[in-house]
Amino acid sequence: LNFKAGYNRFVEGNELTSVQTSFSPSSIGLPNYIDERAGGLTRLPNINFGAYSNLSGGYPGFTRFSVASTAGELSKSFTQHTLRIGYDLRQSYRASNGPGQTSGEFQYRNNFVRPCEATIANIPVCANNGSAATVGLEWAAFMLDAPASVSIDRNDNLYLTNPFGGIYVQDDWRVSQKLTLNLGFRYELEGGFRERFDRGIAQFDPTAELPISAAAEAAYLRNPVPGVPSIDVIGGSLYLGKDGAPRTLNNKQPAYMPRVGFAYQWNEKTVIRGGYGLFYDTNNVLNFGLDQSGFSRNTSTTLTNNNGLTFTNGNLSAACRSINSPDCQTLLDNPFPLRADGTRFNEPFGSSLGLMSRAGRGFDFVTRDWKRARQQRWRVAVQRELNSNLVFEAAYLGSYTDQMTQVGNNPGDDPTEKRLNALPAQYWSTGLVRNAANETFLNQTFPNPFNIANFAFLQTQNPLVYQDISTNGFFTSGTITRAQLLRQFPHMSSGNGLRITRVPEVALKYHHMEISLTQRLTRGVSFMASYQWASSQVRDFLQNEFDEERVYRQNTNYRPHSLRLNGLIELPFGEGKRFFSGGGIGSKLLGGWQVTPIYYLQSGRVYDFPNVFFFGDTKDIKLPDNERTRERWFNTSLFPRAQYDYTPANPQPYRDRIRQIVPQQYLPPGKTYDTVVPTDFQPAGFHTRVFPSRFNWLRGDIMSQVDVNIAREFPITENTKLEFRTDLINALNSVQWNNPASTDPASTNFGQVTSQYNTPRWIQFQMRLTF
Repeated sequence: LNFKAGYNRFVEGNELTSVQTSFSPSSIGLPNYIDERAGGLTRLPNINFGAYSNLSGGYPGFTRFSVASTAGELSKSFTQHTLRIGYDLRQSYRASNGPGQTSGEFQYRNNFVRPCEATIANIPVCANNGSAATVGLEWAAFMLDAPASVSIDRNDNLYLTNPFGGIYVQDDWRVSQKLTLNLGFRYELEGGFRERFDRGIAQFDPTAELPISAAAEAAYLRNPVPGVPSIDVIGGSLYLGKDGAPRTLNNKQPAYMPRVGFAYQWNEKTVIRGGYGLFYDTNNVLNFGLDQSGFSRNTSTTLTNNNGLTFTNGNLSAACRSINSPDCQTLLDNPFPLRADGTRFNEPFGSSLGLMSRAGRGFDFVTRDWKRARQQRWRVAVQRELNSNLVFEAAYLGSYTDQMTQVGNNPGDDPTEKRLNALPAQYWSTGLVRNAANETFLNQTFPNPFNIANFAFLQTQNPLVYQDISTNGFFTSGTITRAQLLRQFPHMSSGNGLRITRVPEVALKYHHMEISLTQRLTRGVSFMASYQWASSQVRDFLQNEFDEERVYRQNTNYRPHSLRLNGLIELPFGEGKRFFSGGGIGSKLLGGWQVTPIYYLQSGRVYDFPNVFFFGDTKDIKLPDNERTRERWFNTSLFPRAQYDYTPANPQPYRDRIRQIVPQQYLPPGKTYDTVVPTDFQPAGFHTRVFPSRFNWLRGDIMSQVDVNIAREFPITENTKLEFRTDLINALNSVQWNNPASTDPASTNFGQVTSQYNTPRWIQFQMRLTF
């Protein structure tokens, strides 16, 4: 019987020195009210340049991770059983702060000091004229105290906790002299995230009525989109512990994990082993945070409304500066002037915006049934002793993992998220012909029913909401697109405006067979040779934003074939060896050295394609090995959007190629073989995916590499020794080329390999003294 308890804590972040904190905004001439706003978090304000390195920065934050734990286990052996029963309890904590620009940020650009050649509607129109206009004039703006923008932050803290508990039972059962079973079961319960003061957004309520719902719907009816008689403005974000939402971010997650294993001795030289287990990952506050929208807020000052002809505060002007008048006030004399309401700074809204906190903005939220990733693993292996020093093993292992939220890094899509505000499928173009008319149709603009002019009543009924939307471009815009009005939640920002994050829908299938031959150290030599075959597919890809189900495709993290040869060679010099066994200078210099060579041969990696038009057999994209070059890794000529053979002055080679690869019925409307250009075969916006993202037969360069390790121990005394080691990584300096720089036919690097993937030869020396 044993018990243990522990408490671990580690901190991430940066700390300012006493010199850095000794400078406050007022110490360099800024108003005292900035010091008061910063409180105890003062430092030199951040002077932000575009062409120079910044002076100072924001006030650094910290994240403190803590885990308190206790565990116990009772072990008991009797007859043929060894039984273990135990528990595991943990409480995880995450406390963080990110004060940001507490002493202000002053951005200096060339906005107000560059020459302007014209005016439109009495507003100067100015141009950047080369690097001098950026580099020199930014410094001039700094010397004139003429920042392009000024702002200051007020950010709240975060304190998250979640509990975890588990119990288990394990039995090692020796059934007979030949058979041993390992039986186990574990139960876990992981609690949801809780923020101590409810400072965070929980979920999205798709049926909630908003303060703007009736007014927006009425405004739409005054200017409806043809064919769409009305819209429903419902759905809003919920804060923790508010409007009926629970105080925890997610539900408790139970986990039931059976495990079984066996070892069977078939005969004195053959052993069969196998097992199965079900395992769960953890969703805890050490790895994930929380959306705290509303609990931090920035204040910025509008410096000018006419591109610098006049300024909203101060009397900065060329005339004032030219006479160097002491009455000349710059923008920094009062960067945050008193406003009509008697305040200088914006205070965080907290949860007071309620359902409207994310309206008109993007919002990624976690559903309450956010699940822990789950994996089933199984393995069967047969091991055979061929002689006293040689062992052969054949093994198969597999796994099925589901409820995952992320697999790798997939360009062009985010497997962790799922759109709720997708444009319905019936409005998307299909087929293999570019449909620019549909894109134009969906991007047509109409009067914006969400314009703030329709919500004047909020100034008295809900002034905080009115204040918030008055600075949101979604609500100040006069127009809105047809595509946005056709979405289920048109009041959320377009595109990725509403998504479920950490979606537990990703699944992965993996199968692996391995054959190995191992020789134990014999006459100064040992080696192991192994071959692996693998197959893996991942269900992580939403082909279109409106798709409900993800599709399987090749996993980027596996290689179908892998061969590894490695050995250990004791050089035949020194005591007990063939040469210099009698001692002497030869034994001292050459004795005791070991060389370990390792050879790898491995398949290349798959790569991703964007959505393209293609009219042939995808198997033809792969080039024979003797035709594949860095300039043409696959058959780029089969892609009609590829433009390597097109110029406006000489389009004929391109058009001749199009005649060979594009059937006439797929030419865009109004086009012929004599008039097509590459952009005619670029899918327009709002076109469904018509081309797979990955192919198992299209892979990058193979890996063929040799590593070598050379080592020796030098005894100094009975208890002291010196070990010397040299590692030659990629000893032969072989090159494994990277995947093509671009698989987009519109790119000038389409199908071209422009970089090396593996590490060039790397030699490192190590020395270790042990005593």
